[in-house]
Amino acid sequence: VAARAPVARVLAAAAPAAATARPAAAPASWAVARDGLEGYSVRYPGTWTAVTTANTTRGVFLRNPFNIEENLFVNYSSPSSSNYSSVQELGSPEDAAKGVIDRYLQEFMSTRLGIRRESEIVRSGEREGSDGRLYYDVVVRIKSFAAPNQYGLTQEERVQSLEWDRTQMATFGVANKRLYELRIQVPSSRYAADEAQLQEILNNFELFAMEPGRTML
Repeated sequence: VAARAPVARVLAAAAPAAATARPAAAPASWAVARDGLEGYSVRYPGTWTAVTTANTTRGVFLRNPFNIEENLFVNYSSPSSSNYSSVQELGSPEDAAKGVIDRYLQEFMSTRLGIRRESEIVRSGEREGSDGRLYYDVVVRIKSFAAPNQYGLTQEERVQSLEWDRTQMATFGVANKRLYELRIQVPSSRYAADEAQLQEILNNFELFAMEPGRTML
Protein backbone atom coordinates (compact mmCIF):
# COMPACT_ATOMS: atom_id res chain seq x y z
CA VAL A 1 0.00 0.00 0.00
CA ALA A 2 1.85 3.08 -1.19
CA ALA A 3 -0.76 5.76 -1.89
CA ARG A 4 -0.70 7.37 1.54
CA ALA A 5 2.62 6.29 3.07
CA PRO A 6 4.00 9.84 3.64
CA VAL A 7 1.31 10.40 6.27
CA ALA A 8 3.27 8.28 8.74
CA ARG A 9 6.05 10.87 8.62
CA VAL A 10 3.56 13.72 9.16
CA LEU A 11 2.03 12.11 12.23
CA ALA A 12 5.35 11.05 13.72
CA ALA A 13 6.86 14.48 13.18
CA ALA A 14 3.93 16.15 14.91
CA ALA A 15 4.64 14.34 18.17
CA PRO A 16 7.21 15.91 20.52
CA ALA A 17 9.56 13.47 22.17
CA ALA A 18 8.58 14.62 25.65
CA ALA A 19 4.79 14.42 25.21
CA THR A 20 2.99 13.55 28.45
CA ALA A 21 0.45 10.74 28.12
CA ARG A 22 -2.51 10.15 30.39
CA PRO A 23 -3.27 6.60 31.51
CA ALA A 24 -5.42 4.62 29.06
CA ALA A 25 -9.08 4.33 29.99
CA ALA A 26 -12.11 2.82 28.30
CA PRO A 27 -13.69 5.60 26.21
CA ALA A 28 -17.10 6.81 27.35
CA SER A 29 -18.26 6.65 23.76
CA TRP A 30 -17.07 5.54 20.35
CA ALA A 31 -17.41 7.29 17.01
CA VAL A 32 -17.45 5.93 13.47
CA ALA A 33 -15.83 7.44 10.40
CA ARG A 34 -17.34 5.96 7.25
CA ASP A 35 -15.88 6.75 3.83
CA GLY A 36 -18.40 5.55 1.28
CA LEU A 37 -16.37 6.83 -1.66
CA GLU A 38 -13.35 4.69 -0.73
CA GLY A 39 -15.25 1.79 0.83
CA TYR A 40 -14.21 1.52 4.49
CA SER A 41 -15.25 2.49 8.02
CA VAL A 42 -13.27 2.95 11.23
CA ARG A 43 -14.67 2.84 14.78
CA TYR A 44 -12.54 4.85 17.20
CA PRO A 45 -12.66 6.44 20.69
CA GLY A 46 -14.92 9.49 20.62
CA THR A 47 -12.24 11.65 22.24
CA TRP A 48 -9.83 11.23 19.32
CA THR A 49 -9.61 14.18 16.95
CA ALA A 50 -9.01 14.62 13.23
CA VAL A 51 -5.55 15.61 11.99
CA THR A 52 -5.49 18.16 9.19
CA THR A 53 -2.27 19.08 7.36
CA ALA A 54 -1.27 19.94 3.83
CA ASN A 55 -0.57 16.24 3.22
CA THR A 56 -3.79 14.89 4.72
CA THR A 57 -6.48 16.28 2.48
CA ARG A 58 -8.79 13.27 2.46
CA GLY A 59 -9.50 10.08 4.35
CA VAL A 60 -9.23 9.18 8.02
CA PHE A 61 -6.36 10.65 10.09
CA LEU A 62 -6.96 10.69 13.82
CA ARG A 63 -4.95 11.37 16.97
CA ASN A 64 -5.42 10.84 20.70
CA PRO A 65 -5.37 14.40 22.13
CA PHE A 66 -4.20 13.09 25.51
CA ASN A 67 -1.20 11.37 23.91
CA ILE A 68 -0.41 12.93 20.56
CA GLU A 69 2.17 10.27 19.74
CA GLU A 70 -0.77 7.86 19.47
CA ASN A 71 -2.49 8.18 16.10
CA LEU A 72 -4.00 6.27 13.20
CA PHE A 73 -4.52 6.59 9.48
CA VAL A 74 -5.99 4.54 6.64
CA ASN A 75 -3.98 3.74 3.54
CA TYR A 76 -5.29 2.11 0.35
CA SER A 77 -4.09 1.20 -3.10
CA SER A 78 -5.23 3.03 -6.19
CA PRO A 79 -8.37 1.56 -7.81
CA SER A 80 -6.87 2.09 -11.25
CA SER A 81 -3.59 0.27 -10.64
CA SER A 82 -4.50 -2.61 -8.31
CA ASN A 83 -6.36 -5.87 -8.81
CA TYR A 84 -6.27 -7.65 -5.46
CA SER A 85 -8.52 -10.64 -4.83
CA SER A 86 -7.29 -11.63 -1.35
CA VAL A 87 -5.09 -10.31 1.44
CA GLN A 88 -3.17 -13.57 1.07
CA GLU A 89 -1.49 -12.01 -1.96
CA LEU A 90 0.74 -10.26 0.58
CA GLY A 91 2.08 -13.68 1.55
CA SER A 92 1.83 -14.72 5.19
CA PRO A 93 0.94 -12.36 8.07
CA GLU A 94 4.65 -12.38 8.93
CA ASP A 95 5.44 -11.23 5.38
CA ALA A 96 2.96 -8.37 5.85
CA ALA A 97 4.69 -7.42 9.11
CA LYS A 98 8.07 -7.37 7.37
CA GLY A 99 6.55 -5.09 4.74
CA VAL A 100 5.43 -2.62 7.43
CA ILE A 101 8.96 -2.52 8.82
CA ASP A 102 10.55 -2.10 5.38
CA ARG A 103 8.27 0.79 4.40
CA TYR A 104 8.70 2.54 7.74
CA LEU A 105 12.49 2.26 7.67
CA GLN A 106 12.60 3.46 4.08
CA GLU A 107 10.42 6.47 4.83
CA PHE A 108 12.45 7.40 7.90
CA MET A 109 15.81 6.77 6.27
CA SER A 110 18.24 9.34 7.62
CA THR A 111 21.32 10.93 6.11
CA ARG A 112 22.62 11.82 9.56
CA LEU A 113 25.76 10.09 10.73
CA GLY A 114 25.61 7.73 13.68
CA ILE A 115 22.00 6.59 13.19
CA ARG A 116 21.02 2.99 13.95
CA ARG A 117 17.58 1.43 13.68
CA GLU A 118 16.40 -1.78 15.33
CA SER A 119 13.13 -3.54 14.49
CA GLU A 120 11.23 -6.64 15.52
CA ILE A 121 7.93 -8.35 14.78
CA VAL A 122 5.92 -8.41 18.02
CA ARG A 123 3.13 -10.57 16.63
CA SER A 124 1.32 -11.39 13.40
CA GLY A 125 -1.78 -13.39 12.58
CA GLU A 126 -5.01 -13.57 10.64
CA ARG A 127 -8.67 -13.36 11.61
CA GLU A 128 -12.13 -13.25 10.09
CA GLY A 129 -13.71 -9.83 10.49
CA SER A 130 -17.32 -9.14 11.40
CA ASP A 131 -17.90 -8.51 7.70
CA GLY A 132 -16.76 -12.05 6.87
CA ARG A 133 -13.53 -10.93 5.20
CA LEU A 134 -10.05 -12.22 5.98
CA TYR A 135 -7.76 -9.71 7.70
CA TYR A 136 -4.10 -9.78 8.66
CA ASP A 137 -3.18 -8.16 11.99
CA VAL A 138 0.46 -7.30 12.65
CA VAL A 139 2.41 -5.48 15.34
CA VAL A 140 6.00 -4.34 14.91
CA ARG A 141 8.38 -2.34 17.08
CA ILE A 142 11.01 0.04 15.74
CA LYS A 143 13.70 1.85 17.72
CA SER A 144 16.02 4.62 16.58
CA PHE A 145 19.40 5.33 18.16
CA ALA A 146 21.52 8.39 17.46
CA ALA A 147 24.87 9.80 18.49
CA PRO A 148 24.57 13.35 19.90
CA ASN A 149 27.97 14.16 18.42
CA GLN A 150 27.71 13.00 14.80
CA TYR A 151 31.24 14.13 13.97
CA GLY A 152 33.06 12.78 16.99
CA LEU A 153 36.51 11.41 16.18
CA THR A 154 36.55 8.62 18.74
CA GLN A 155 34.06 5.88 19.57
CA GLU A 156 33.54 7.44 23.00
CA GLU A 157 32.45 10.67 21.30
CA ARG A 158 29.93 8.80 19.14
CA VAL A 159 28.02 6.90 21.84
CA GLN A 160 24.48 6.22 20.63
CA SER A 161 21.38 6.69 22.75
CA LEU A 162 17.71 5.95 22.16
CA GLU A 163 15.91 8.85 20.43
CA TRP A 164 12.52 7.17 19.88
CA ASP A 165 10.80 3.82 20.32
CA ARG A 166 7.51 3.26 18.45
CA THR A 167 5.13 0.37 17.99
CA GLN A 168 3.11 0.08 14.79
CA MET A 169 -0.14 -1.90 14.75
CA ALA A 170 -1.76 -2.58 11.40
CA THR A 171 -4.60 -4.53 9.87
CA PHE A 172 -4.79 -5.39 6.17
CA GLY A 173 -7.85 -6.34 4.13
CA VAL A 174 -8.96 -6.54 0.51
CA ALA A 175 -12.18 -5.27 -1.08
CA ASN A 176 -13.10 -3.57 -4.37
CA LYS A 177 -9.93 -5.14 -5.84
CA ARG A 178 -7.94 -2.84 -3.55
CA LEU A 179 -5.61 -3.41 -0.59
CA TYR A 180 -6.52 -1.42 2.54
CA GLU A 181 -4.38 -0.82 5.61
CA LEU A 182 -5.37 0.71 8.94
CA ARG A 183 -2.20 1.72 10.79
CA ILE A 184 -1.95 2.79 14.43
CA GLN A 185 1.18 4.23 15.99
CA VAL A 186 1.77 4.21 19.74
CA PRO A 187 4.86 4.86 21.89
CA SER A 188 6.21 1.46 22.86
CA SER A 189 6.11 2.54 26.51
CA ARG A 190 2.30 2.78 26.20
CA TYR A 191 1.70 -0.30 24.06
CA ALA A 192 0.95 -2.79 26.86
CA ALA A 193 -1.45 -0.41 28.63
CA ASP A 194 -3.29 0.64 25.45
CA GLU A 195 -3.14 -2.59 23.45
CA ALA A 196 -6.69 -3.80 24.19
CA GLN A 197 -8.30 -0.52 23.14
CA LEU A 198 -6.14 -0.17 20.04
CA GLN A 199 -6.83 -3.77 19.02
CA GLU A 200 -10.54 -3.03 19.28
CA ILE A 201 -10.05 -0.26 16.72
CA LEU A 202 -8.36 -2.76 14.38
CA ASN A 203 -11.07 -5.35 14.95
CA ASN A 204 -13.76 -2.85 13.95
CA PHE A 205 -12.14 -1.82 10.67
CA GLU A 206 -14.64 -2.82 7.97
CA LEU A 207 -14.60 -2.79 4.18
CA PHE A 208 -17.56 -2.64 1.81
CA ALA A 209 -18.49 -1.89 -1.80
CA MET A 210 -17.58 1.66 -2.76
CA GLU A 211 -20.46 4.13 -3.00
CA PRO A 212 -19.75 6.75 -5.69
CA GLY A 213 -20.67 10.21 -4.52
CA ARG A 214 -20.58 9.30 -0.81
CA THR A 215 -17.64 10.79 1.03
CA MET A 216 -16.89 10.96 4.75
CA LEU A 217 -19.74 10.57 7.25
